[in-house]
Amino acid sequence: MRNSRHILLAVVALLIAFTGIGAFRTQRTQDQTSEARSEEIVANQATGRIYVLVIKDAIVVGALGIPSEPGSLPPEIVQMDSKRMAVLLGAVDWRATDSGKQIASLARELPSLRPQSAAGQAPHLQQEDAGGVAADLEIVGIGVFERLQAIATQLHAPIHLPDAQPVLQIVLADYVEDYGPEVWTLDYKLHQEELRANFLQTQINRPHYVQLWPPDKGQPHSLIEFSYPGVDPKSFSESLLNDSRLKSIGGAVPKLADVQQAILAGDTRKILPADAITFMRAALSGLADNGSNYAIAAIGEHTGFTWIVQPKGSVEEQKDRPASAPTLGRP
Repeated sequence: MRNSRHILLAVVALLIAFTGIGAFRTQRTQDQTSEARSEEIVANQATGRIYVLVIKDAIVVGALGIPSEPGSLPPEIVQMDSKRMAVLLGAVDWRATDSGKQIASLARELPSLRPQSAAGQAPHLQQEDAGGVAADLEIVGIGVFERLQAIATQLHAPIHLPDAQPVLQIVLADYVEDYGPEVWTLDYKLHQEELRANFLQTQINRPHYVQLWPPDKGQPHSLIEFSYPGVDPKSFSESLLNDSRLKSIGGAVPKLADVQQAILAGDTRKILPADAITFMRAALSGLADNGSNYAIAAIGEHTGFTWIVQPKGSVEEQKDRPASAPTLGRP
């Protein structure tokens, strides 16, 4: 671990209980000529699985959309700069249903979000004795936090989320000069306080940072996988042992079988980028047979960000949800 990025890696619930809900609704209150008017807000959620392979001189990231309900969006890979990408999960697209106005599209805004507050411009976690999250990472974290907090000030109806589930989760993968590859998650949870009957104050917690790569000493250097929302009954890596389709491909493409075995052995560091890309493409195309959307991107230590499989559509291209779409605003 580089000193400026050292944090204590706690066991956290990155795979959280499946809720089967693709969006939530709440109310915002606007003052108009001294009269209060309520307008409903819908937050479209990106749901699915994320797979990260850190290999020789590169990072390969696959994002598979798995709709939890009609209207769910696929996880969206966002290029942050030449050697950093992010994947957004959870409430990524916020709209006012009455006017149709888009309040926020976090995937589109993410590369340019920066802290506006003085506290955000001088990250409080920058010092080693305060946890060691580096300044550049917290600039991203606090920029998103302030954006979510601005949205939260408009939300006054109950929002129902499982206790362990963040309203937004960001996966960051990058290559850091003189350090190497790293993978982080940033989790944003919300909490509400009732100020008066049927009127709640909504606030966003500061991001919770977890470093997934490099792993702790003695831990496997293997495929990183998780999903939002919920835990898959069988993990992707476990299913590789019994995946007849991948076995048949591996028989025809020996390098694919080598990648599979390296993942299962817990050491992916010697896998070549071309082999990892072939494997990820074969695996996700098979998992997406049910019509799910998927995307693959890579960051090369020397070549930077590259699209391998571009997504079918982005968050801002999605159509408005129908009035009958599911909601977290009700139990």
